[in-house]
Amino acid sequence: MTDESPADGKAAPGRRTARLVTYGLVAALSLCAVASLENWPFTSAQLFSRSRTATYRDHQVLAVLDDGSQVRIRETVNLYHTPSLSASKVDDDLCRRWLRRAGDQTGETVVGVGSYRTVSRLSRGPDGVEADVVERTLRWECRS
Repeated sequence: MTDESPADGKAAPGRRTARLVTYGLVAALSLCAVASLENWPFTSAQLFSRSRTATYRDHQVLAVLDDGSQVRIRETVNLYHTPSLSASKVDDDLCRRWLRRAGDQTGETVVGVGSYRTVSRLSRGPDGVEADVVERTLRWECRS
C-alpha cells in the first residue's frame, strides 16, 4: 500500500474526509448498539417489526394416532415440500413412507398423516408470543 500523504505528515483532503466518514459511521453504530437506539438505517428492527402483521400463515403436518388424537410432527422435505400434491396424487408407496416416518418421530402407532395450511393469530402472552390457529385447511391426507 502506498502512502499518498505529503511529506509533512498531513493526510490528503480526500483521505481525511474518508477517515471522518468512517469514524463517524463507526461511532454512530456503536452509540446505537450501546444505547439500544432504533434509528434506521443503523438498525432495522423497528422497520421489520412494523412490516409484520398479527396474522401468520404456516403449514402443519399432523399425525393421527390409533386413539384418534393428533400430534404435530416435524416437517421433513419429503413430508412437506412435495410440489402440487393433492389428495388425488397420494399413492400407496408415498403414504406408507409418510406413515413410517411419522411413526418414527412420534414413537407410537400412526394411522394417518395430514398436511394442513393454517392461519394463526399472534398475540403476546405471559410466555412470549402465542399463535392461536383460526383456520386450518387440509392440503393432503393419507391413512393406513
